Amino acid sequence: MKKSSYLALLTCLTIIFSSLLSYGDDMGVTSKELELYRLFINGTEANPKKFANLNLAKKIKTAARLMKVKLSKLKAAYHKVHPVFDQLANSIGNDIKNELESYNIRSRFGLISLKGRVDQVDIDLSSHKVVAFVKWKNQDRRFLQEEACMVAHAVKEKTKLVWTLALLANDKTKGTKQFTAKISTESMNRIKKLRIPMMADRKYINLFENKWFLYKPTR
Repeated sequence: MKKSSYLALLTCLTIIFSSLLSYGDDMGVTSKELELYRLFINGTEANPKKFANLNLAKKIKTAARLMKVKLSKLKAAYHKVHPVFDQLANSIGNDIKNELESYNIRSRFGLISLKGRVDQVDIDLSSHKVVAFVKWKNQDRRFLQEEACMVAHAVKEKTKLVWTLALLANDKTKGTKQFTAKISTESMNRIKKLRIPMMADRKYINLFENKWFLYKPTR
């Protein structure tokens, strides 16, 4: 193969590989870029009189001054996030659901898997502080704490954009609500997959806020 052809092929493969990476990891969007984008969009929508007659460039310039951020940063964030924003929630949600479908841990009671039990994954991008919601079926309430930790860890592994995760587990057979809670991104970062079997019902469950159990899990 000629050197020029080899270089062209290498460049093509690099572009394809980079594209695949970005679309599998929050579509290449960082938490700060999404924060700036949402603050810009929400701010312009909340002040229609101030922004109504301005073109996009002037809107960004005016917003940067009001937000006290560098124009170059706000402009870059807008042009990076805007083209993918409509697909971003679905992309993140699908990544999380796929992760949960293959997620399992081995405890002293055997294998705990979420395969086939994930009902819903929603991503709310209406604010600069992104909220995720996961609902699943619980088939054994003894392991609700492990499953909650599994969900939190999987979300943390698949996205860096979520600030808060809300969780809901229903009984697999009856459909009755078994457990609700929420957890912050800082707390999610403290959960280690290999330690879930040993620490879910002692330390990790205390990382969750507003916990509610229909029945307190017992071994």
